[in-house]
Amino acid sequence: MVASGLKTTINTDDPGISRITLTDEFKLVIEDLQLTPRQVMKQILTAVEGSFQSEEQRAALQAELDPQLSAIFLG
Repeated sequence: MVASGLKTTINTDDPGISRITLTDEFKLVIEDLQLTPRQVMKQILTAVEGSFQSEEQRAALQAELDPQLSAIFLG
């Protein structure tokens, strides 16, 4: 789906039942699916874009996250 250009995000189904954390899911996509740091960053920002917040809240969160994620994922 990522290679096809679809909007995708990284999530957990039901961490209470499956005992899978978001950290586990990030590790999986990096190690097993071999997503690049840029692709992982895009997944996070796509999740913000699709969140149930006002446009202003989404823009503020994205503005806050973008430089932090760039520092983490792009060095």
